[in-house]
Amino acid sequence: MRLLDKFKKKGFESENVKPENSEEIIVDRFPFADAPNTACFTCRHVLEEHKPILYVSHDEDGYWQFLCGGSHKEEDARVVSLASILNIDETMGDLAGLDYGECAEAEDAASDWMVKCTLSEGMK
Repeated sequence: MRLLDKFKKKGFESENVKPENSEEIIVDRFPFADAPNTACFTCRHVLEEHKPILYVSHDEDGYWQFLCGGSHKEEDARVVSLASILNIDETMGDLAGLDYGECAEAEDAASDWMVKCTLSEGMK
């Protein structure tokens, strides 16, 4: 079972997460179709260790994941707003057009994104 599925099984709801430093995001220019306070998943590596985001998925059920691209355990998961992700890395707005079921990966922070898969990866 993917980590995301474990969160949903526990009754996690994806709405109304207060973005950190939300004043930094200008709603008129918010690139995602989802609201700035939409909850999404990241990992402690991105949030606490400041590793670059190298894996992004927009799951079939609408959830977003912004991960470091490494291996994860359940305790590595963090829930933040889309606005918070843009505060961490504003280039994530370039991936706002990912359709449901699509993901994108990069080899490192300087690499181009490759849109290539559906749901089989991410937080497992």
